[in-house]
Amino acid sequence: MKPKKHYIKNKKHLEIQRTLVVSTAHITEDEDRELREAPDTDYLLSVYSNEYFHSIYVPYTEKLKDFEKQVGKNILALLKIAKKHNCAYLKLDRDAVVYDDLPQFDW
Repeated sequence: MKPKKHYIKNKKHLEIQRTLVVSTAHITEDEDRELREAPDTDYLLSVYSNEYFHSIYVPYTEKLKDFEKQVGKNILALLKIAKKHNCAYLKLDRDAVVYDDLPQFDW
């Protein structure tokens, strides 16, 4: 018996989300720690972290400034870039591309 093929008839209704993927080299070690500890705190952003990457939901709010007091400045800058490019998520991955025109930190 052949396995049943799974498909969606009406592909117009698929929700596909964009993700900005950048290296963790673009955040400081303190910001990395902040993201790893986020699920255990009253952190305002939705963050999933593991030993390889952080996935951060980009808030819908027009004012990312609301997050300035709680989010490191480099994370905030990357969230603004993600938002500008209509991304739903920001993924900070240790194996991702390091961009020359963004701040870099050696840790």
